[in-house]
Amino acid sequence: MSAKTRILIVEHDLADIELLEYELKKGGINFVSEIVQNERDYVNALTRFIPDIILSDYSLPSFDGPTAFKIREQMAPDIPFIFVSGNIGEENSIEYIRNGLTDYALKDKLFTLATKVKRALRESKEQQQKNKTEQERILSERRLVRAQQVAHMGSWELNFETNDVLLSDEACRIYGLAPDKNQQVFETWLSFIHPEDLDLASQKIKEAKDSLLDFSFDYRIVDKHGVIKHIYSEGKIELDSGNKPTGLYGIVHDVTEKKLADENLRKSESSLKEAQAIAQVGNWEINMVTNIHYWSDEVYKIFGINTGEVIPCEESFMAFFHPDDLKYSYELIHEGFKTFTNIFFDFRFIRKDGEVRYGYNEWKFKFDKNGNPQALLGIFQDITERKHAETERIKMVNDLMLRNKDLEQFTYIISHNLRAPVANIIGIADTIHSMQLDLEKEKAMKGYLITSVKKLDEVIKDLNQILQVKRDVNEKKEIVRFSELLADIQLSIDSLIRKEDVQFITNFIDVDEINTLKSYLYSIFFNLISNSIKYRSPHTRPLIEISSKKSATTTELIFKDNGLGIDLKKRGEQVFGLYKRFHTHTEGKGMGLYMVKAQVETLGGKISIQSEIDKGTEFKIEFDDEWRAA
Repeated sequence: MSAKTRILIVEHDLADIELLEYELKKGGINFVSEIVQNERDYVNALTRFIPDIILSDYSLPSFDGPTAFKIREQMAPDIPFIFVSGNIGEENSIEYIRNGLTDYALKDKLFTLATKVKRALRESKEQQQKNKTEQERILSERRLVRAQQVAHMGSWELNFETNDVLLSDEACRIYGLAPDKNQQVFETWLSFIHPEDLDLASQKIKEAKDSLLDFSFDYRIVDKHGVIKHIYSEGKIELDSGNKPTGLYGIVHDVTEKKLADENLRKSESSLKEAQAIAQVGNWEINMVTNIHYWSDEVYKIFGINTGEVIPCEESFMAFFHPDDLKYSYELIHEGFKTFTNIFFDFRFIRKDGEVRYGYNEWKFKFDKNGNPQALLGIFQDITERKHAETERIKMVNDLMLRNKDLEQFTYIISHNLRAPVANIIGIADTIHSMQLDLEKEKAMKGYLITSVKKLDEVIKDLNQILQVKRDVNEKKEIVRFSELLADIQLSIDSLIRKEDVQFITNFIDVDEINTLKSYLYSIFFNLISNSIKYRSPHTRPLIEISSKKSATTTELIFKDNGLGIDLKKRGEQVFGLYKRFHTHTEGKGMGLYMVKAQVETLGGKISIQSEIDKGTEFKIEFDDEWRAA
C-alpha cells in the first residue's frame, strides 16, 4: 500500500477547507492533511509534519500567503507550493511563478486543483530524483578524485578526431599542471614523456590504434617543473558503432615512490648479499604457521649448491651435517623447539663437493601478541677459517708450552747430566795438577777422567739428537705406507723378533699412507716396537698390535702390546720425560719415549698412552687432516 501524500493547508475558512479536500479526494489523491492558520503553527508543521506539498490561501486574517511562501523558500525550497485563492490576480501569480511558485488555483475553479497537485508532486519527485542522481554523481566524482589522489592514479582520454587529450585532476597533478589545464593537444601531452621513452610510448599508442587491443607499459615523464617521474599506464581503444577507433582512454599511475622503494630495496638486498658473502653468513627463516622455509643465497653458497637446487626444509638443511655431529645437533634443535628458546651451536658440515667445513647456527623465535610462535629466524655462518685460526692458536700455545718444557729439560740436563761430568773432570784435573800422585793413583785418576769425558760426550750426543729433531722438520715430506715401513723394521730386527718369538697383528685397511717425514715415522715405529719387545712380559708370548683408523679430521695410529705395563697413577706425568725409566732390569737411558713424543709433535700430531701393570700398554698417535695424504 502506497504512503499517503502529506498536504499542508494554510486556510482559515472551514467551508473552503472542506471544498478543497473534496476536490482532492475527487481527483483520486490519497492524502493526509494538516490545517494551519498562523505563522507559528506553519513553521512548526514544516519541521514536524514535513509536508509533500503546500496549499495556501493568499490572504488570512492573521497570516498571509506571501509570508508563507517566503518562509518555505528559506526552510524547505524543494517542497511544491500552490496558491489557492480568489484574489491573487493573474499578473501577480505569474510574477510569483517566476520567483519559484509551483502553481496557483482559483477558488472558483477548484476542479483543476487535483490535476495541478498531481503534476506538482510528479515534477517534485522527478526533481528530487534528479537532485539525488546529481548528488550521487558529485559524490562519486569526489570519491574518484580522492581515490586517484590516494593511489596517485589519474585518468585520460584521447580523441582521435580532435587530437585532444582530456586529463583528470590527479592526472594534471602528476604532470605538474593546474586543474584548469586539463585539456591538452596530443603532441603537447607526448612532450612530457622522457626523451628516452618517447619512441616506446608512441609505438604503444600506434599498436593499440592498429590492433584495437588494450595496452600497458612503464615509462618516465618530465613534469611541468622538470621532475622526472616513473609512470605506469594502461589504455583501451574506444570504438564507434561501426567498430572504427575514435579514441583511447586509460589511467596514468605515478609509481615513482614504488620505483624508488624497489630500487632502495634492491640496493639493500644487494648490500646484504655482499655483506653476507664477505662474512660468509647466510640467513634463513621458517614460517611456523605455513611451514614455509626460506634460505638466502649465501646459505646455498656455503653448502656449495646453486640457489634453488634443493627445496629449503629441515631435512635438506640437516642432510649436509657431518654424521658425527648429527646426534648432538638434533638434541639441541629438539630442545629448542620444545621450549621455544633461542639456541646457537657449532657443527661440521659436508659441502656438495665433499669438503668438510665448520658452521655456526643461531636462531630466535618470533611470537605474536598472544605469545604463540609465528616464525623462526636464524643465521648460518661458515666459521672454518676461524676454527682453523683457533686450531693454529692452540698449536702455537701448545708449541710454546712444549718449548718451555724443552727449556726445562735442557736446564735439567745442563744442571745435572752435563754439570756432573764437567765437575768431575775439573776435580780430577785439579787433583792431578796440584797433588803429587804415584803412578798407580795417577793412572786411576786418568781412568776416572776418561769415564767422565765419555759421560759428557754421551750427554752432548743426546743434546745433538734432540736438536736434530727440531731441524729435520724442514725436510721434504713424502707419501709413506705404514705396511711397507713396518716390513722394513721387521726385516732390520728379524733376529730379535725370532729370538723373542714376537707375534704381530696389523690392520691398515682403513688408511695405509700418510704424507710426512719418513725418517721420523720410521723412528717412531722403531722406538715403540723396540720398547714393546724390551719390556715384554716374561710369562707371555709378546704380542704387538698395530692398526690405523681414519676419521673425518684425523688419521690415527694405535700401537698395543701385552707387556709389563706402567703404573700411570704414579708415573703418568713422567712417561714422556727425558731420562725417565720405569723398569731397571734392562739397559736404557730413558730417551726413547721422549724422542717419540718430540717427533710426533714436530710432525703436528699428538700422542697419548693407556697402560696397566702386567696388562700391557697402548699408544695412540693422531695426525690432523692437513698431514694426511690426499
